[in-house]
Formats: sequence, C-alpha cells, structure tokens
Amino acid sequence: DNQGTYYIGDCGNNENQRRDLKIFTFRPDAPKQVGIINFHYPDQTEFPPQKKQRNFDVEASLWHDGQVWLFSKDRAQDRASKVYTVPAQPGTYTAKLITSLAIPGQVTDAALRADGHRLVLLGRGELFILDGSTWADILKATPRVVSLRGAGQTEGAVFKDNGTLLIST
Repeated sequence: DNQGTYYIGDCGNNENQRRDLKIFTFRPDAPKQVGIINFHYPDQTEFPPQKKQRNFDVEASLWHDGQVWLFSKDRAQDRASKVYTVPAQPGTYTAKLITSLAIPGQVTDAALRADGHRLVLLGRGELFILDGSTWADILKATPRVVSLRGAGQTEGAVFKDNGTLLIST
C-alpha cells in the first residue's frame, strides 16, 4: 500500500473447500509484526459447492484505496471473475462482493498502474486490460484481451512504470 505495508494472500482455494482464508500483512521495517486479515465469502455456503458454482478460488489481489481487492479464478467455467473487497486492516470479515467481470479465463494475478487508470488481470496465456478514468469506471469497462500464446503458464504481473508491465511465467 502507499504506507509500505505488504499483503500476502493465503486464499488459494483450488477445490473451493477452504474455510481458513486469510491475508497476512507486514512492513519490511518490522517483519516480525504480522497482521492477519481473516475472511470468508458471503455467497459461498457449501464447502465445496457443486462444480458449476466453483468460483471461490483467489490468486489475484491488490491493494487500492484502503481495501484489498480479490479477483476470483473461475473454476465453474461461467466465464467471470468475481470481485470482492476486504478492509486492509487485521480482523475477521465477510468479504464484500462488488461485481463480476466478464473474463473468459482463469485469473492468476492483478496489477493496477500507478496512475490508477489501468487494471490488468493476468490469465493463463492471456492478459485482460481494463481502462477508465476512475476505479469505478475500470470495474465497468469491457476487458480488452491480449494473447500471450507461447509465454507459458503466466502467473504474475506488476507495473514497473506507466508504460511497462512485467509478467512472470
């Protein structure tokens, strides 16, 4: 975040059966002081749910404006990434479902450009770009798709600057 706090998600949920989802927080200047954000999804009532409802696995997250934003990796194949938020403060929360994005792939990471006008969601072999003048506009934008065919299993994305996106495989 803009105060130097790091957020490390322990919210991978491949089988959609976990109940112990959390995000660890720490600052490099005090690495032994670790906070924990515990959370659950308001719309998950079965552990695991039926296969066609398995959209509770999150690998992609980012901090923005005092919230940790979570982007689901759709295992239900309904071609959508659910977007949730939790406060960026240690505690126990029910994640807030904000919207669902029309993403036809499994989201593996998310990155927000420093100017706040571009969100990228990384999938396996593709990149989804959402632009807008505000965060609300970005979350309503139609994603542009860029093929990353041949790049391997793409798992990480971060903006180096407003003109450079780094992707790891």
